Amino acid sequence: MKSCKVLFIFFILISILLAGERAEAKRDVTVAYEAVFKTKYLTESTYLYPSKLKLVYGYSGFNFIPVLVEKKFEEREYTGFVFDSSGYAIIPYEPLRYFDKLEAEFYDKVKFPITIIGAYPPQDIALVKLENYTKKSLTFADSDKVEPLDEIWSYGFQRGASKVLASGIISSLHFADFYIEYPDFFKTDMSINPGVEAAPVFNDDNEVIGICRWNVQNFGTVEPINHVKKIIEKLKNNEKISHPWIGLYIKGSDKLSESEYDIPSNSGDIYVAAVFDNSPGSKAGIEKGDIILSIDNQAFTERYQYIKHIISQPIGREITLKVKRKDTEKEFKILTEPKPEKIRLNPYDELLIFFGMKVECEKGKPVIVKLLEDSSAKNSNLKEGKQIKYILSKEETPVQMLDEKDKKFDNRLNLTLSLI
Repeated sequence: MKSCKVLFIFFILISILLAGERAEAKRDVTVAYEAVFKTKYLTESTYLYPSKLKLVYGYSGFNFIPVLVEKKFEEREYTGFVFDSSGYAIIPYEPLRYFDKLEAEFYDKVKFPITIIGAYPPQDIALVKLENYTKKSLTFADSDKVEPLDEIWSYGFQRGASKVLASGIISSLHFADFYIEYPDFFKTDMSINPGVEAAPVFNDDNEVIGICRWNVQNFGTVEPINHVKKIIEKLKNNEKISHPWIGLYIKGSDKLSESEYDIPSNSGDIYVAAVFDNSPGSKAGIEKGDIILSIDNQAFTERYQYIKHIISQPIGREITLKVKRKDTEKEFKILTEPKPEKIRLNPYDELLIFFGMKVECEKGKPVIVKLLEDSSAKNSNLKEGKQIKYILSKEETPVQMLDEKDKKFDNRLNLTLSLI
């Protein structure tokens, strides 16, 4: 009996030691220190730069217009990381909109000039090379092996702050959102702070399983590194990046479907929430409120499965979409087309889907006719029956209101238009 107790205590001690070693190995921050950097603009000027498009009612009707925000670019920092010993690195695309002269600065103040290799604006990814690079590089993991509840951590440079170390878990797989073209993003409880949108996300073995993206609906998103690698390889080889699409924005049944299309929120149906103008789906005759029954004779239960099926098809292929419209089943033949770099919904659909605000045009003017329950619009100070003039934050200025001296910035607007 005594020997059993001794063995039991021995095994407990060994377990504690091993656990300590695993904990120590989990987060080797020095790995990140050697390969993660912040981009620095080579300027000290203050500029007015175009922000995202905002919804405004103006002379041309209800539409989106660009607005300008005054910022000092030297205060805007972005995170990048080196993944190749020769100096190839990943950074966000956004800083390349304004300047083509950047430099990388590491935690120890060592700096390297950056050469731009290529960029893919729709996913805010750029491939660059650090000249005369002498530090270490990071190792990629196989992101297909990531599972829910896996522990992760990240290191980057938050805007307005110094180094930021964050940790969390993978909450779920297969996340897809309107702004995300790839339907297998990871959701995480780890916060994604401004400035770390392309920071590496590590697993327990200090390998990169993805890159930080954005906070969406109070959780963080991580783009799997396997998807990032495909983009980087094409940029490295100067290949065109294109994805097939059919121009439908689909959702799972929710309060919107119940309110507008008589599809119960708990039905589990996948329905068409919006159809992009002049898209393949629009040309084929797909309508808002159509319930998707199958695609190419395959019936899926999750929204991301339909999206994944579509983007796996070659451009120009005909797909068969079977839908239920009211009480009638219909079948449509749709040809996939290259997805445009810049897409936008009809402004009325944008407000309804993302803000829960139904707007209709009355006597040529947009008026709020309905606010969905528990929506961001309902929880604000907006009221039904009110006319919309514009929606802008305090720091933004509509282009039409600029003084003549500021017109010199107009030639930059066409390079940066995007949705809210």
